[in-house]
Formats: sequence, C-alpha cells, structure tokens
Amino acid sequence: MPQENTTVDIETFNLADWVTGGTEHRLRQTVTIYRDANLAVEVDRIEKAMKNTATGHTAMVTIADTGTDDLETRKQALLDRIQAAKAEVEVFALIDPEIRECREALGDKPTNYDYTSDETYWYQVLARAARLEGQELTPDQWRQVHETVGAQFASIITAYTMASQTDISPRFRR
Repeated sequence: MPQENTTVDIETFNLADWVTGGTEHRLRQTVTIYRDANLAVEVDRIEKAMKNTATGHTAMVTIADTGTDDLETRKQALLDRIQAAKAEVEVFALIDPEIRECREALGDKPTNYDYTSDETYWYQVLARAARLEGQELTPDQWRQVHETVGAQFASIITAYTMASQTDISPRFRR
C-alpha cells in the first residue's frame, strides 16, 4: 500500500484553511428518535396477539378476537405511523471554546457546578452540535424536542458523548 507524503511544505501550507475547516471533519454519531415511542409497544402487543391466535391461546382476548388479517393490517398501519414519526439526529463533538460558550450562556455558576446534570446546558450544546433531520435548532426548540420525546432524549446525549470521547486509533498516529 502506498504511503502518503507526511511532510508539510511550510511555504504552501495554509494554516488558516486547515484550522477553520468547519465542523465537517469532526467525529459524528447518529441516533433515531420517535415522536411516539408508544407505537412500538402497540406493535409488540399486536404481534403477541397474532402469535396467540396462531397457537390457539386466548390470553389477549380483546385483541386476539379480531382475525389474523385484521391484526396484520393494524400492525402495518402502526409500522407506517412509526416510520412517519421518526427523526434522525446527528451530533458532532464540540471544541473547548464552544463548550465554554454553552456554559457562559447559563450565567454565573459555582466553580464545581455539574453542567452535565443541567438540561438547559444540553439544550445549549445541541443547538451548536446537533442537527435534527439536517436542521439546526435553538436551545428552546431542543427543550421542546425533549418534552416531546421524553426519555429518548438521553440517547441524543449519549450519542454526543460518544462523538466527543472517540479517540483516534493508534494505527493512524505517527
């Protein structure tokens, strides 16, 4: 395998271009969230009813009383609703000055303040480091997303944490 030239020509190297490369080069993680996470529970109930109907069990009489074809139709309708209610969130790691901006946006806090336990801190971080279906959101919009998706919000924070803690493999270091 050919080796790349690892020397830098000081005369032609443009440090400003290299340093201000935007955010495209930052590590990224993607997570899928659902506006109505309860739909998946409904699909599970229907699948259980279908299984019970097929094996002759009547544990779920209210759902199982309907025919298998009707259950399949209901299941497909729910799957369609799940698909329509999902959204992709892509997050990338912030750099230290951006993290400082997020903290400063919250005002004066004690030196030992745990920002990571403050929801408003995460709304600030995500306003800078996340895209919901490719769209940037304000901190207030992230609060609204959090209110809508509830506990799924933790998966967005986890994705951000993973993006910011990923290290370059030693095989790429020189």
